Amino acid sequence: MPCRMFVIAEVGVYRDGLAHRLECEPDCTVVGVAADASAALGTLAGAQPDVVLMDVASPASLDEVGAIADAAPAAQIVALAVAEREPDVVACAEAGLAAYVPRHASVDELLATLARVREGEVACPPKIAGGLFRRLAAHGRREPPSALTRREAEILELLGHGLSNKEIAHRLCIQVATVKNHVHNILDKLGVRGRGEAAALSRRQGLVPSLDRS
Repeated sequence: MPCRMFVIAEVGVYRDGLAHRLECEPDCTVVGVAADASAALGTLAGAQPDVVLMDVASPASLDEVGAIADAAPAAQIVALAVAEREPDVVACAEAGLAAYVPRHASVDELLATLARVREGEVACPPKIAGGLFRRLAAHGRREPPSALTRREAEILELLGHGLSNKEIAHRLCIQVATVKNHVHNILDKLGVRGRGEAAALSRRQGLVPSLDRS
């Protein structure tokens, strides 16, 4: 069966050109395109893609991975236009992405990556792989995080669903500034660097710290 693809990219020429090129492949079919995650959410569930290709040129786009995963739980999410530096690749892995395609990659290299993803494999340069192992080791040595309060746990769960600070504030009927303070405390307690890492952590069963019942 052809691989069902959904393309998310802000630049229209790039997005449509990539979709057209993928349609030319006998084992690919494009089931949808969108300019960003917000635009994609309404159609992802009905499209039922096997793979979501997501342009992550903007660092904030990693914060939207959770919402994409919720809308298309059976899909593998592959990052496009990644700067092949250790911090960028590690951030993609921690956000829950299945694979990444560097900025300089050709269409043939993209297709090769997609083939590996469908086989459950990920290609990674040795230097980047070393960084991933070092990060895993650091997580293993880290002291257990402080317990989250009930409110922090609620906000962490919403981060995992890809909500912005403004959306979280509206959902919980609190001020945006209050959400920002809670997010800062969450990142500090979990020992992570940003919202993307916190969101990824919240989606991993058994890794979210127990609630502070006080």
